[in-house]
Amino acid sequence: LSVSASALNIRHLPDDSLTAAAAKIVKKDYRGAMDAARNAPAGGMKDFLLGISAARLEEWESSADYLGKAVAGFPLLADYAMYNRACALYRLARYPESLAALEGLARNYPESPLIRSADRLQADILYDGGNFRDAGAAYQKFIEKYAAGSDALTALYKIALCRERTGDTAGSAATLRSILLNYPASPLAEKAEEDLQRLKEKGVVPLPYSAEEMLHRATVLSDLGKYGKAVTAFDSIPLERQTDEFICRLMMKSGQARFKARYYREAEQTFAGLLARKPRKDIIDEARFWIAKTLDRNGKEDEAFATYMKLAESSPNSFLADDALLAAAFIRKFQNNADGELTVLKKLITD
Repeated sequence: LSVSASALNIRHLPDDSLTAAAAKIVKKDYRGAMDAARNAPAGGMKDFLLGISAARLEEWESSADYLGKAVAGFPLLADYAMYNRACALYRLARYPESLAALEGLARNYPESPLIRSADRLQADILYDGGNFRDAGAAYQKFIEKYAAGSDALTALYKIALCRERTGDTAGSAATLRSILLNYPASPLAEKAEEDLQRLKEKGVVPLPYSAEEMLHRATVLSDLGKYGKAVTAFDSIPLERQTDEFICRLMMKSGQARFKARYYREAEQTFAGLLARKPRKDIIDEARFWIAKTLDRNGKEDEAFATYMKLAESSPNSFLADDALLAAAFIRKFQNNADGELTVLKKLITD
């Protein structure tokens, strides 16, 4: 399309100094960005760039002042100016002003991508201002609104601290206990454990974990790839007065964690012990599959091959039968036994 030259005046383009300032911000040269922006004509865009640069340099007074002007002078990014101004005021411990800025953001820009961060900051302001009751309610509301994410877990931890500060030590211990149980791999789990120990010294004793809860915690660690910690957690579960079904589940998960942690000899012993208990048929099939994997890793290829084949023959309808045949074929492949490999692959295709 052809456009007349006069049409270029329809859109106001940034001053060269502002363009230079923006480029320096991208390069994280915030001091240089401030120097460049100061040479630009007055306006909201200038105030915004100066405010953001000052925030990155932790010059909170200057940042709050510039961004306050940018809220009105640069409406395109007014929500960003409001949020970053609230952050600067928070750093200055000017909590009422910071809360007012966040309330304006929620009221005027409810669809802003910064709303989640603003909700979290609002709770933090109440907490740091010593209003633990309202802070706890704000953190609870945050979790209900945003159930997943590391910030939601941090909010849960802060709820525990708020409960302790408001005299609900039993509720605090229960919340800390749930963090240890459900988020054992999180860095906050260590803090939760320290806080629980501190509460215990004050006479607050949380409910002990049941064997089922301990199994859940160890399984979470394994699912998150923390196999060494998972093995330790599985080993800590007492077996007294537990049902055979529970012990078999525990041994299966423990053996799998040991295998993934590369404790192959321990894994082989665990799966062998599980088979010795003569569990249900489906558990036997799964245990045979995993013990074959451990035999292979322990250099017992022929035993592993025989175990895979026995599984496929004894349980042809099992969901593991085809995996067992393929694994057996790979053993023959790596033994350079092409005829044996071909025989197993033909059986896999046929069956």
